[in-house]
Amino acid sequence: MRSVLRTIALVCALLASLTACSAEQPAIDVMDIDASLKVEPAAAGIGEEVRIKVEIVGVPITKSSDVTLIAVENGKAKLLDAKFEGDGVFTAVHSFTQSGKHDVDLHVTASGIHFMKKKQVEVK
Repeated sequence: MRSVLRTIALVCALLASLTACSAEQPAIDVMDIDASLKVEPAAAGIGEEVRIKVEIVGVPITKSSDVTLIAVENGKAKLLDAKFEGDGVFTAVHSFTQSGKHDVDLHVTASGIHFMKKKQVEVK
């Protein structure tokens, strides 16, 4: 009988602690999450540095959030060094080596939610 009571007490304590943990996190509506991906200049030249700026809203973003930028040039992907600027903003710099239309892919994982964006860059 004692072991049954102990088990019930442990289960109740575990449920109480899980409820307390989940109550501390603000509710996130996935419909409010968005990210803008801007490339400057919009039409870059070969070898010219482009600045890639990401602004994320609707989910708490910190320096430790998982934000990945990937430049895809002629089917080859290159991971970019995204720097946290504060207020949900990350930036990176990249130079494309060939003319054409290339993609910049954004992957964000924050508060257990993963989302992606893609931006096309024209290089002349």
